[in-house]
Amino acid sequence: MTGGQRDWPPAMPGAQGSDPRVAGDDDPRSTATPVRPPPHDVVPEAPRFDAAGMRSVLTRASDQSRFTAPEIEEERAARPVPFRALTFAFIAIALTGILIGFGYVTFLRPRQIDPNVIAKPTSTASNQVRAETPQQIVSQYFAALEEGDIERALAMGPRGGNGSERLLTRADFTATRERSNLNGVEILTRETDATRVHVRYRLGERSFDTMISLNLLDTGEYQLERTTVPIQFDVPGGEDLPLIVNGVSLDQGKPYEAVPGVYELTTGLPFIGYPDTSTITVISLDDEQKASPVPQLTAAGLDAFLGAAGHSLDACLAAPLKAPPNCPVGMDRDAAIDESSIRRVLDNDPWAAARPSLTASHQTIVEVTVTIRYKLSYAWLAGGVQTPGLEEKVATVSANLLVARADQVTVTWER
Repeated sequence: MTGGQRDWPPAMPGAQGSDPRVAGDDDPRSTATPVRPPPHDVVPEAPRFDAAGMRSVLTRASDQSRFTAPEIEEERAARPVPFRALTFAFIAIALTGILIGFGYVTFLRPRQIDPNVIAKPTSTASNQVRAETPQQIVSQYFAALEEGDIERALAMGPRGGNGSERLLTRADFTATRERSNLNGVEILTRETDATRVHVRYRLGERSFDTMISLNLLDTGEYQLERTTVPIQFDVPGGEDLPLIVNGVSLDQGKPYEAVPGVYELTTGLPFIGYPDTSTITVISLDDEQKASPVPQLTAAGLDAFLGAAGHSLDACLAAPLKAPPNCPVGMDRDAAIDESSIRRVLDNDPWAAARPSLTASHQTIVEVTVTIRYKLSYAWLAGGVQTPGLEEKVATVSANLLVARADQVTVTWER
């Protein structure tokens, strides 16, 4: 190689533009050897197509490659709350409890029956008494009172108010019936459709006239418009005094249902009572009645008070003291007097003109003002004697008579 040129070896004979590195034409690896076509009489065998096999292959491939979505179990919907069933169940349980309770109270529970308690009949009660004419219902009402059948009388109509029925118990009405002695009932109204009936009757020996109002029912029958009337008792200034009506203790200021009759008031105390004029006579059923009885000293109360006041005065007059306790005839405590020498002698009868009475503001307190005249004598500490001299005092003496015995009466003096 000269001049920067590479000297190639001479080409091999028979090479026609072939790569000089090829060994020869007969070398099968030589690119110079042309490809010989197949003989014309030999036809190449066409490849055979196995349709059944291909179908089997495709089927297996399809089965293996096909995506099948997993079966997802549909979420079960939440079951609704059975409100209706629960409601029916609750009602059934409640009704069962009510029936069990009713059966126990009605048939099993032990009962203590008070014979003095009566039930208030209603307009639909089976014990309601009715009559076909106004005259019949009024006659039956007064006949029941006369016979002492208070339950039947009260069943002939509603009550007259909302007062206590303490006076209407069977036992207590017996006392009212005995005091009232209701008799001689006369029905003076003749109209058969009247709703106001004129009736005359007697309580003891006294005769009374009144009008009785009636209700005409839808059935065409009659009942009383009211079977009772409320009465109320108040004792001004005597709120702490007992109130006993026909032997029954009542409360002041509270209404009580009553029927026609006589109602006597007492205190149950020996020294304070209600006058005979305080007795209440219920004649009509129309209007509520109010009673304000005025208590007064009883004869025993007057004697007990004057006796206690007299003993108290005698004791303080006899005391050799300048100022005896709770005494109307004391003197100056600072006087230079020998107490042991004091003599007091009563010169009049303070009780002769005394008129004790209960005070208006406190009807249990009795008081009286008296004049006391007495002779007083004593000796001075410095010497000398005071000859009997006439003294006079005006004093008020009082006592609470809300006691049961005379020895419990304690008097108080005021000068």
